[in-house]
Formats: sequence, C-alpha cells, structure tokens
Amino acid sequence: MPSDRERPRSSISRRAALRIIGSAAAFPLIPPVLPRNPWAPAAVDASWQPRFLDPKDVETVARLSECVLPRTDRPGARSRAAHEYIDLALSRAEPRVQNAFSDGLSWLESYVFSSRQRKFNELDRSEQRRLLTEISDTSRSCDPRGHAFLTQIKQLTIEDSWQ
Repeated sequence: MPSDRERPRSSISRRAALRIIGSAAAFPLIPPVLPRNPWAPAAVDASWQPRFLDPKDVETVARLSECVLPRTDRPGARSRAAHEYIDLALSRAEPRVQNAFSDGLSWLESYVFSSRQRKFNELDRSEQRRLLTEISDTSRSCDPRGHAFLTQIKQLTIEDSWQ
C-alpha cells in the first residue's frame, strides 16, 4: 500500500466527491424540467375540456394557430394541440388578458362575417390566410383590435411551440 507521500493528490476533496455522488443518486427523483421536443406532435387527449375557451371557439382557435404555425415536414400547431396550450395559458392569465382575447375573438368573427358573409371556420385554408394577412397589414384601414388580437394569438402559438 502506498504511503501518503507516494499517493497522487487529486484536485477534489473526499467531501466534495461524496456530495457529488449523493446528488447523482437523488437525480432520478427530480422531475424533468427540460421543455418537450417542440417538433413532436402532442399526445391527443380525448378527455380534454377547455378551461377558459368557450367550446364553440376551440375550433376557431385551433384553425388560427394552424395558420400561424402550419404543418410542413414538421407537425403544425393543430397536431401539437396548441389550442389546448392557449386555453391553459389564458385560464391562468390576468383578467385583462383574458378579456382582450375574448374581445379579439368576437371582433374577428364579426369582421369575417361582415367582409366574407361567412364564419371564420367556414372559410377554406387559403381564404383564412388571406384574411389574416389583410388584418395583419397595419397600412390598411383595418381596426387595430384585429392586429392586436392576431399578435396575441401568434405569441401564444409560438410560446406553445417551445413548451
């Protein structure tokens, strides 16, 4: 057995090594904190019920978010269940944020009906995109509530993609 003088000195103390080993043993007890893969489809939960959104508005929110983040070679907002995330985020939001979203959704439906004589969900995908482009264009005389609402839905959809 080598004497203390012959043993090489390590840069880590025995106490520090034990602390690391003890921490590593507890690691499996810590819940995962990394975000889910942003490109993986969300698990479909047939039992999901909206907390904030009116059930009649869920499809509209799903279609809006799909227009923001469409399916390409990667899952779009709909297959990632962005509408569920948006509903959850709004259920936890301040009342002024909730009211702004509800008012924006109502504004959108009335704008679509007055300009297209149909509901948003009755428009085909290309017409929905044209309409949203029109509303997003601040140089037009479109109501600023529409632009504010689209900004909110875009932020929530993109936020979901990084959860």
